[in-house]
Amino acid sequence: MDELRHELAAYKLEASRIFVGMEALNRIEARLELSESRTMAGFDRLNDRLDRILEGGGGSTAAGPRT
Repeated sequence: MDELRHELAAYKLEASRIFVGMEALNRIEARLELSESRTMAGFDRLNDRLDRILEGGGGSTAAGPRT
């Protein structure tokens, strides 16, 4: 009976290690997805700015030409 208890305790320990590992991976994945979303939004804003610059007269900026 003691061997069965020992095996059950070892199983519970391994199951908890796997669960904690999966939870950590899920949190990391969520943070990466948020980071990717923010990065893509930044690229979209940059693309919009470049489009406005190019459509506004051949690459001139609102600040005027550099001297």
